[in-house]
Amino acid sequence: VGDIRGTPVPVVHATVETYGYVFGHEGKRFAYVPDVKELPAASRPLLQGVDALAMDGLRYREHRTHITVDENIALVRELGARRGYVTHCGHEVEYDALCACLPPTMEPAYDGLEVVL
Repeated sequence: VGDIRGTPVPVVHATVETYGYVFGHEGKRFAYVPDVKELPAASRPLLQGVDALAMDGLRYREHRTHITVDENIALVRELGARRGYVTHCGHEVEYDALCACLPPTMEPAYDGLEVVL
């Protein structure tokens, strides 16, 4: 759209392939991956080193179709994202408790959040 490039990122959500997206502009990249259970090896390079990564973190316990908060944290670190956001949280995840368990480079996503790269 205009001079913003969008790239689909194939991910696994239960038994179906879904997509996250990487948006780039002037050398900065933001990735949004809301429905993911597994990140295929072929998709990892597309997310490597993004400036900001907003990704699923449904709850703390294992779930059959979504990654957990801890899996989100691990993937943000593994992919080398400069900043990470936990999105798509379920009712079991309380905002203050989530803030307390996240590393300094991460925060919960929320309605109206604006990410400046």
